[in-house]
Amino acid sequence: MRTLVFELWLRLKDKGSRDRLITVRYLHYALYTLLAVTCMLLTDALAWRIAQNRLGASADLVIADARQHGWTISDSGRRKSGWPFGAQLTFDAPHVRPPSRDITAAWAGSALVLGGSWLDWTHQGLAFTLKGRQAFRSVTPDLTLTLTTDTLHGFFLNSGKIHFSGASAHLTAQKNLHIFTEMDLTGFTAQSWVKPSAGPTETRAGLSLSAKHLSGSGLQAGWSGTVDDLDIAVSLAEIGKA
Repeated sequence: MRTLVFELWLRLKDKGSRDRLITVRYLHYALYTLLAVTCMLLTDALAWRIAQNRLGASADLVIADARQHGWTISDSGRRKSGWPFGAQLTFDAPHVRPPSRDITAAWAGSALVLGGSWLDWTHQGLAFTLKGRQAFRSVTPDLTLTLTTDTLHGFFLNSGKIHFSGASAHLTAQKNLHIFTEMDLTGFTAQSWVKPSAGPTETRAGLSLSAKHLSGSGLQAGWSGTVDDLDIAVSLAEIGKA
């Protein structure tokens, strides 16, 4: 009887030792996991701060250069976001107006977001998103052009060009307050560039555009039509002349 009780006590003692060993082992795993996650979050936070500094410095440099050459640029405020999955700098209600004499032009949007997820940061360029409704208007004594689009996604490429795409865009042309031409683009991608410091004889802006579908109509001339797989390219030598 004593032998049986002694053997049972030994087994319970061994089981308790094994349980304590397993508990200590899992505790070590938990501590290592917590340490690894903490290191990852600290590294991610450092990368986020570096990215935010880069975004802010790049934006300030471009805005200062444009303003120096007569451009008017404003917004209602900046917001930093994106952590821990990326880094973003948002400009609320941005408004841009180039220098002009005979042509009055301006662009306004709901929000401009620079940066994106960490995957976007691996591309050769800076990702951006124009959120919500966007509008560009050009006014001359004889003609008013208005272009509106929904959200656009794109990249400021290292070459200085801008690549962007969108689901739809709407263009209207007015003369003497009457719309005489309307056009709609769907599934478009475009590449453009702007050189604020260009001289009077230099090309200041260019645009190449591809669209899956274009539909348009001339309300006064009585024409309408559609074009599939459209490709166009335009350039502007001087903004200050009609």
